[in-house]
Amino acid sequence: MILTDQDPWMKQAIETEMPYTKHAFCIWHITAKFSGWFNSVLRSEYSSWCTEFYNLYKLQSVEEFEQKWPLVDLAIENVGHKQMHDSMLAKYQELHLRSLSPLEKQGYQVLTPFAFKKCQDQLALAIQYSA
Repeated sequence: MILTDQDPWMKQAIETEMPYTKHAFCIWHITAKFSGWFNSVLRSEYSSWCTEFYNLYKLQSVEEFEQKWPLVDLAIENVGHKQMHDSMLAKYQELHLRSLSPLEKQGYQVLTPFAFKKCQDQLALAIQYSA
């Protein structure tokens, strides 16, 4: 058995060069990414969810694991929904941007629709003057 981080090249190399070797990801590398994955989704429930996960990780029997897994599975499903939402929001945002200007992108994020439209108009005029 080989434990590694989540490096896709390492995973591929182990599969190719040592096909009969069991490869697993190191739990430390996985849990180190939890806050980035789950904190924004679970918010105030994040701390208790982490406790439940660590308890799940320490279980000894398959039956216990299968009984408690739905708690972890639900959080993972929520992260998937958030990622899909973020992706759709990014595509929607791109429809309203006229340029690749970081200033325009920031304006879209912080201004009201009316103020953003005025900002876009001014940016378009500024580009005309500089040309």
